[in-house]
Amino acid sequence: MSLVQAQMIEMTNSMNRAEVERMEQVDSYARSIQAMEEGESISRGGSSRGGASRGTRSKRKVVNEGSCRPAKRGEGRGGDRGGGSGGRASITRFHDLLTGNSLLKGNVDPNVKREGPNQTIIFFFLKLGAVTVNGLVCKDPKLVQADDFLYKGLNIPGNTSNPNGSKVTLINVFQLPGLNTLGISMARVDYAPWGLNPPHTHPRATEIFTVVEGTIYAGFVTSNPENRLISKVLHKGDVFVFPIGLIHFQHNIGHGRARAISSLSSQNPGIVTIANTVFGSNPSIADDILAKAFQTEKSIIDQIQSKF
Repeated sequence: MSLVQAQMIEMTNSMNRAEVERMEQVDSYARSIQAMEEGESISRGGSSRGGASRGTRSKRKVVNEGSCRPAKRGEGRGGDRGGGSGGRASITRFHDLLTGNSLLKGNVDPNVKREGPNQTIIFFFLKLGAVTVNGLVCKDPKLVQADDFLYKGLNIPGNTSNPNGSKVTLINVFQLPGLNTLGISMARVDYAPWGLNPPHTHPRATEIFTVVEGTIYAGFVTSNPENRLISKVLHKGDVFVFPIGLIHFQHNIGHGRARAISSLSSQNPGIVTIANTVFGSNPSIADDILAKAFQTEKSIIDQIQSKF
């Protein structure tokens, strides 16, 4: 056996040992949750409405991929009507979700995991007994409806009567609950003649931009120190990519209206519009700071800030 082969075998054995240790930790954690839930069930005794006494927050939340929505008032309180198997279901799902991840410590796991390199961060809370994925409480799979996966109205043009002459109609997890944990979203962008979608970034997503109508000048700027502008004039059917986190823009350079569809690699990509952030923060950034940063006079900064 060569030295290289021996090293590869030892590396494989180390990885296997680490996997076994991680699975043992996950199983131990699941058993502790089960013991805690069984203890609560005994203490509640003959309480009504599904077994949870009034004022007790139930920990029996069923986590189900792709059937999640924002929590409504009152969820996670009282008893889970018709419950009884929810605890074991949550333990099983926890085991699936924790495999390959570090264990939860305290109320929030500090070692969050990404589904993919450009994916929304997935995290879990055990605070007050509520279990959430990506900050959203998952819907009981028995209550899932087709409407959780449906959005209507993307055919309606956005109102571009604003200083920029553009309108973004975003469809993320808050408009389409079925997107939860799936790591995707989309947007329709409408442009008036010479309309602009001003420089902005998406901190949690890469964007694939497709021109449906019109002629659009689009581009993004690379990070320091190069700050290289990469841009292109796009026509109907052209597709352009804006990498995650980089400042980008689109400008309708045609005489008519323009329209585009964007696909984003996060269920909640976020948006940071540069001008609004720098000049329209609340409270305002001191004008002397911005004057020095932009190498201009404070009076000019004050004039710009007054517009936001």
